[in-house]
Amino acid sequence: MKWQQHSELPVASVAGVGLGWLAAVMVVSGVAAETADATGPSRVSTNSPAGQAADSGGSFPYPEVKLKEVKRQQDKSSYTLFNPTPDEGMRELTADRPDKTDCPYTVDAGHFQVEMDYANYTWDAPIGQPDMKAQGYQLAPMNLKVGVLNNLDFQLVLSPWQSLRTEDKNTGTVERESGFGDVIPRAKLNLIGNDSGPFALALIPFMKIPTAQHTLGNAGWEGGVGIPYAFDVPDWSLGFQTTLSLRHDEPGDGYHAEIANSVTVGHAVIGNLEYFVEFFSSASTEPSSDWVGTFDTWFTYKVNKDLALDAGVYLGLTEAAENWHLWVGMTKRF
Repeated sequence: MKWQQHSELPVASVAGVGLGWLAAVMVVSGVAAETADATGPSRVSTNSPAGQAADSGGSFPYPEVKLKEVKRQQDKSSYTLFNPTPDEGMRELTADRPDKTDCPYTVDAGHFQVEMDYANYTWDAPIGQPDMKAQGYQLAPMNLKVGVLNNLDFQLVLSPWQSLRTEDKNTGTVERESGFGDVIPRAKLNLIGNDSGPFALALIPFMKIPTAQHTLGNAGWEGGVGIPYAFDVPDWSLGFQTTLSLRHDEPGDGYHAEIANSVTVGHAVIGNLEYFVEFFSSASTEPSSDWVGTFDTWFTYKVNKDLALDAGVYLGLTEAAENWHLWVGMTKRF
């Protein structure tokens, strides 16, 4: 079992130049897109849980799942990293966790956000190796975000400490590895629906830098682009994502393409507590590879407008998927 961090392709020499160019384009296009979005009509409140939460602190509409009912804002395009969005103009708290479906909404300009697991645990019996068992632990894997423009943020995904234990029941051999994981710089550009509207869409280019110690990663540079989008469905949360990526072969020095798709559905349970389910699927062009499918489920609880807690489990549906993955985490905005 190799650690694969969430949402996470060009080869090193291409990736650095490509993403640098893309970041510059995103800043320019971000300003243009935000100016266009700011002139559009603000969305009026509805009776959906999202609208009630925005007005009275009701049920928490999680990231990828709800278009936000926001206060009327004439123009937010002037806000930047160095000219922060004032509190009265900020969007609802949203996050790219805890599921595999990212949200299409960005962190407000000039604000910071930490999205992390306090800890997680993974158990797996690798495909074709019934006598092999693998257990993994991570402490404080996180996504650090900063709002650059009203519709653009930059992110850094990292895992400060993780441990992997593998056991061969035939030989009685036990191997242990622990250390720092891979680092994944990302950027998110919202194209539509960041502050209002029935539909939201974003692009998330990313690149994995192979910093993992020992055998905790595959030692390959990887990258790609995620395309999250969400619809406003009254009384429900509904989000989708397609991710195209270039992955390092295992084993070998080559690369192959992968495509992942996911859908997330959520509904308020009581008060600030909300329940979600997700189906995730990933298919690879690598020879002899099998598709990965998981069923994911979790609860989120909104503590206040800047803090949410969550806990849940990913359950493997196919032999190529990890058997199960438990986590407890949070999202905090500053």
